[in-house]
This record gives sequence, C-alpha cells and structure tokens, in this order.
Amino acid sequence: MPGGHSFVAANVYGQGATQSVPVHRLDSYLATHHAGRPLDLIKIDVQGLEAQVIKGATQTIERHRPTIFLEISPGPMRRAGDDYRALLTYFDEQEYRASIIDHDKGVVLAIDYEQAASRLADPAIEYLDFLFENGRTGSG
Repeated sequence: MPGGHSFVAANVYGQGATQSVPVHRLDSYLATHHAGRPLDLIKIDVQGLEAQVIKGATQTIERHRPTIFLEISPGPMRRAGDDYRALLTYFDEQEYRASIIDHDKGVVLAIDYEQAASRLADPAIEYLDFLFENGRTGSG
C-alpha cells in the first residue's frame, strides 16, 4: 500500500516516527525566497491535502501558469474535509488541460474533467496521477 504519511490522522496507515516540519504557503514562500524567478513545473503528492496545497498556490499558478503534476487521492481528500471535484473545477476554470498518467501502459492520456471526476469517483481508486497543462493560447 503506497503512502500513509499525512498531516491528517485518519490518512495514516500505521504508527511510525513523528517528525515536525514547517509548513508554508507556496505563494508566500516563493514571494520571499524566489521573487521574480519563473516557475514552469509543480509536483504535488500530499496524501489528501491536494486542495490545501492548491489554495496556497493560486497566485503562483495564475501568474506563472506552470505545468502541474498532481497525485489526487479521493479518499484521503474526503477524510481531510475536501472534495476532488472542487479541485477539478479550479483547473477547468483556469483553462488547464487535464491528462491522466497511465503507469501500466506508460502513456499520458488527455481526459476531460467529467471523465476525470468519474474515474476519481470509483471507490477502488486509491489515487490517480494527473498532468495539468496551461490551455490558454498565448500564455505560459
């Protein structure tokens, strides 16, 4: 079973060592440490806190329009009090193109947001890897 590390107790599979780490909003961190530098790619794998990471990165996403590699874990998101559908709506409203990464076949397949929501609604799905790319003409 992959993962099991989380800030949400219900998403932890077993007890292990505890490590305290600082948590920063990506928008604030980049403004303080990397102001003015372009950003082309964001990778997010946070075991159910995907929506929280995106909420802390909206200014960065809207300014830089980076490609985003995002593992979406619907069950852990639900246990964290979030909904993957709101996340998909955000990317759709930002005019990002969605693709799903099929690791078994070694391909990246374009997918519309309705299909993505349907795949994530399957209770057998623990997580799916997505690629969100800027779909605006003349941007990014």
